[in-house]
Amino acid sequence: MRNAAICSCLLVLGAACATSHSQTHLDGTVDGTPETADTVPPDTSEEADTGCAPGLTDCSGTCVDTETDIFNCGGCFEACTAGTRAAPVCEAGLCGIVCDAGWSDMDGDGSCETHCVPTSDTEACNGLDDDC
Repeated sequence: MRNAAICSCLLVLGAACATSHSQTHLDGTVDGTPETADTVPPDTSEEADTGCAPGLTDCSGTCVDTETDIFNCGGCFEACTAGTRAAPVCEAGLCGIVCDAGWSDMDGDGSCETHCVPTSDTEACNGLDDDC
């Protein structure tokens, strides 16, 4: 506090003040952390108030569900993408795709390039003969 008082006096006289990184106390001890009224340590607890409802994450001022939001899937600004004849989905914070009706992603590349219409309840569009 002593350094702040000296600096205040110098400012009134028109002199510049240097920022001090140490503080001398009345008992003669010195520490490296000056006391300032405007310095408040950030709240790093998980209970910090973000203004979002429980289960939502604050992504630059917008509350989103990172478990289901395709633009913030698993974290802020982690967008899901999809290829041809597919739509992106976010389930449990993981990106995936849903193919348009009658199309299938046979090679796992995120595009639904194989046209397939199941011929029975047991047949799936997976490249295998499931209708036996």
